Order: sequence, then C-alpha cells, then structure tokens
Amino acid sequence: AIIQLLDYIDGKESIENIPNLFYMKEGKVIENKRAFMNDINHPPLPDFSGLPLDKYFTGSLVLPYAASKGCYYNKCTFCSFPYISPKYRVKTPSDVALEIKQLAEKYNTKLFYLTNEADPPKRIKQLSEEIIKLDLDILYHSFCRFDRKVDREMVELLAESGCRVLFFGLEAASNRINEMMMNKGINLQKAGQILKDCDDLNISTVVSSIIAFPTETQEEAIKTKEFLINYSYYR
Repeated sequence: AIIQLLDYIDGKESIENIPNLFYMKEGKVIENKRAFMNDINHPPLPDFSGLPLDKYFTGSLVLPYAASKGCYYNKCTFCSFPYISPKYRVKTPSDVALEIKQLAEKYNTKLFYLTNEADPPKRIKQLSEEIIKLDLDILYHSFCRFDRKVDREMVELLAESGCRVLFFGLEAASNRINEMMMNKGINLQKAGQILKDCDDLNISTVVSSIIAFPTETQEEAIKTKEFLINYSYYR
C-alpha cells in the first residue's frame, strides 16, 4: 500500500485503488478495500540500508523485527487489533532465528526489538529454543501477555535466549473491570508470579495500565495503583 500511496502522490495511481486507506471526499470519510499479507513467511529480509541508523537516540543500534502479526488472544474489548489485523499470522520459528542472525551480521548489532504484538507461551518457547540453538548471543525486548500458561520454564528460556525486557498489558487490577469490561482473561495472582519469575531471571518488566476505563470507580482505580506499587520493586 505504501508504494501505491507514493504512486498516487506522483500522479500515477488513483486514490480509490490504495488498500487500507481512509480519506475525505466531499465531506465524507471513505474507507478503501482491506488487504492483508496472509503468509508472512516469505517476504525478503528487512532492509535498513540507506537509513541514518547512527542518528537514532539509542546509544547502540537496535533493530526492530516482527516474528508475527496480530494477536493470538484478540479478545480485549478496547483493542484495535481485531479490526486492523484480525488474523494472527506467524513466521516459522527456525526462519525467525535465521533472519535475526542475518540481520545481526549484516548490521553488526546484537540488540533487537521484537515487535510481535502477542504470541502464545508455546510459540514463545519455540522461538527462544531456536535462538538458543543458533547461539545468536543477542539481547532483545519483546511483548507478552499475562497468560495463565506462562510458566517458569518459559521465562528461563526467554532469559537464556537473550530477552532482557518484557512489556505486559495489565490494564486493571479490578476483577470486574479486567474480566467483565475488558475481557482480558488475566489472573492477578498469576500475573504477580510472572513478574517475580522475570525479576528472578534478570528480565526487566514494563506493565501498562488504563485508568478511568468506562464504569471504573475510584476504588477500582486505586486497586490498580496498589498492584503497580506492590510490584514496583521488581526490576
């Protein structure tokens, strides 16, 4: 779609033919047809050539990499993924490890930001095992759900494979808001245990929250604040 959009700017393409585009026409919002890449296993290796990689404020070069698209859970009531990326799509774990290896060698970096929105625990274990198998010696940041199937073994594999930061979406520590309103599918006691396991294995954690979700009371918001404070001593 980006190439078609650039062609439109150059006068070579009609705006109606650009997929996934919203635009205004005669005072109305127009939505073009949707288009998705159903099989994400075969695109070429991400190419960062020509970008001023030395000018990013990261200290050392950190490359983004997507091993999957969309979210396997896809049920949170507030999330846009069910609309913008309704189908969860994955790359083969062995291909992921090989492509990361190629990127590390091509751009001379060991630092990666895995932009996967959310992968199930079984797949996270598989990805970690493939990275370990190739002895990549990388460090990376990624995302994870407080899934009930996340266990100590998975966190150990993540740590061994080079994961140093995990981002979790808690959103609320009130069971009513979390389950009835958000449909997050989170057990708070399990979430606390996952945070402890990450801390034990030197994985830093980032936990997001949403305050003032529709119908949330002050008392429920305070529960979220207290949960975050109680676990803030973890790295």
